[in-house]
Amino acid sequence: MTMKILLCDPVAETVLEHFRSLDDCTVEEVFDRDALEQEIDDANFLVVRSGTTVDPDLLDQADELIGIVRAGVGLDNIDLEYADEQDVNVENTPEASTNAVAELVIGHILSVFRSIPQADAALKEGNWIKSDLNGREIQGKTTGIIGYGRIGRRVGQLVQAFGSDVVAFDEYIDDETIREHGAQPVSLKELLEQSDIVSVHVPLTDETRHLIGPSELKTLTDDAVLVNCSRGGIYDEEALLEALRNDEIVGVGLDTYEEEPPGDQPLLQEKSMVGTPHIGASTPEAQERIGQLVIDKIETMMRESDT
Repeated sequence: MTMKILLCDPVAETVLEHFRSLDDCTVEEVFDRDALEQEIDDANFLVVRSGTTVDPDLLDQADELIGIVRAGVGLDNIDLEYADEQDVNVENTPEASTNAVAELVIGHILSVFRSIPQADAALKEGNWIKSDLNGREIQGKTTGIIGYGRIGRRVGQLVQAFGSDVVAFDEYIDDETIREHGAQPVSLKELLEQSDIVSVHVPLTDETRHLIGPSELKTLTDDAVLVNCSRGGIYDEEALLEALRNDEIVGVGLDTYEEEPPGDQPLLQEKSMVGTPHIGASTPEAQERIGQLVIDKIETMMRESDT
C-alpha cells in the first residue's frame, strides 16, 4: 500500500527527500488551505506547524487519515478531541526545539536587562546614548519558571549558569522532581512575589489562557521582567501593556502573541518591550532535529498501522 503524506507547512528538506526516496510513499507540499482541502481526501499523514489549522471540517474530509505530526511543540492549532474521535493519532516534536527556545529566552532576558535593541538602534542612527543605558545583571536574581518541563528545565540550567536562583511552579510535576532538576518548588503566587524574572513554558489551554492577568501582574515586584517564548495568550497582553505604562514591571520579552502576526498591537511600540516573530525553534540545528523526529514518528505510525 502506498502512503500519501502531505506537508502542510515548510519543514526541513530532509523530510521531503526521505519520503520521496521510498517506493511505498508519495509526498506533496500543500501550503494553503484550498490545496489542502483538494488533496486531503486520500491522505494518510499530515505534517503541520503553527500555520495550519486542523479543524473538524478538515478532518471530516480525511477518510484515510492515520496520523498528524506537529513539527514543533504547541498543539492548539489541532482539534485533538475530534482527531481522537476519528481515530487519528497526533504526535508532536517537543524535544527537538528545547535548547533553541531556551537560548532565545536568555536572549530576551539580556535584551531587556541591557537595553540591547535600543542601544543598537541608537548607535546605528549616530546617537551615543551610553549614559542613558544602565543595565542589570542576571547574577544574584531569582528566576521564576512557570511550567518545568523540558524547556523550563533547560532555561533553569542556563540562568543558574549566570548565577540566578530558580523557583518553579508546575501543577503536573511533583515537588521532588522539581528539586531534582535544580529548582525550588513554589506556588504561583509565591513565584510572582519572589521573582525578578518570570518565564512561562506551558501549553495554551482553557486553563492557561491569561494565566498571568491584572491581579497576577500586581503581585510582581515593580522591577520584574516577564518573558514568553511558549504560546501567545498565556499573558493577558492588555494587562501587560497597562503594567508597562504604569511602571509596575520593568520590561517584557515576547516571541509569541495572542494574535499572530500581532498587527498594530500597542505593546510593540513600548521601549521596554522586546519582540521577536515566533522564532523560538528557528535554528538550523533545531529544524534538523525536528525533521528527523517527523520522519521517525511517521514511520512508527506506518508500522503500527500494518499490525
